[in-house]
Amino acid sequence: MVEQVNNTGSPIAQIRDVKAKLEPLLYKHETITEGYEAQIVALADQLQSACKADLEAALATIVLDAAISPFALNHSVNVALLAGALGMREQWPGDEVEATVCAALTMNVSYAAQQDTLTGLNTDLTLLQKSSIESHARLSHKVLTQKKIKNRDWLNAVMQHHERTDGTGPLGMRGDSISKIARAIGLADRFCVLAAYHGGGDAALTPRFVRQTVRHELDESTTRDLVADSLGAYMPGTMVNLASGEVGIVWRYTDDKRHPLVSSLGMPGALALGEGTVRDTREKDYDILEALDLRVVYKRSKLLQLWGFDDAAAAREPHAASAA
Repeated sequence: MVEQVNNTGSPIAQIRDVKAKLEPLLYKHETITEGYEAQIVALADQLQSACKADLEAALATIVLDAAISPFALNHSVNVALLAGALGMREQWPGDEVEATVCAALTMNVSYAAQQDTLTGLNTDLTLLQKSSIESHARLSHKVLTQKKIKNRDWLNAVMQHHERTDGTGPLGMRGDSISKIARAIGLADRFCVLAAYHGGGDAALTPRFVRQTVRHELDESTTRDLVADSLGAYMPGTMVNLASGEVGIVWRYTDDKRHPLVSSLGMPGALALGEGTVRDTREKDYDILEALDLRVVYKRSKLLQLWGFDDAAAAREPHAASAA
């Protein structure tokens, strides 16, 4: 089970707390007969509070906590964080941002345990697996309506979150007929699958699983470009090589979306968290040369200390849920 932590702590502790509280709402939703909507809304408010307190710290968990298992639980929270941040950056009304976060948290409520079993997919999908993937948005919508949720923005986004503007989604919807909330969640969904894939760890995803969401390399590059256009070219928590030869972690956004502040870990072969000298990548000597794959370098959870997260209890990585 995911360990609960005090939500009065850092934004990162608040996000870990949301994951603990969301777990039964996803994996044992059928046992909850009253108050489901209120519980989801409360978790959405908590995530928004974490983002408002420290946006970069909250977004860094998408990269640095990407490999926490169970995948479906962690992924739902990551998508909610990113989709909500996209809505806030676009200055959507507060009720639309809340609907976005609620929809992302519950987009796979009918499918969470099944999704966890597919992360190691190495063969072609069976007919049953393919049917589960294609129908889960509709079935999740059904679960939510049975929970007496009536918010149309929330429900429509869950139903439409796998639609594509070219009409190749499960419902065949095109262009602006897909709600902007569903489009934001779909984009965040694809981005967070990529983050989990490149984060590796206990919940490592296979390429075949990734391609169920991110169809090809063009899809991957388009996803990254769209997130970069809204938030920045490098997500906080991304490990990068600098022109100085140093390795660092993207720490804070600047007024230049392509050039964030980076906390240096030192030179390759001698990386250390330490105090973290800040490098301004707007300066030529510290320009970013490339992003690195977190599967092969450093311990992710320790890097959260760069945002002041040093709660030993909260820092312990959750274990897989015993979802029946």
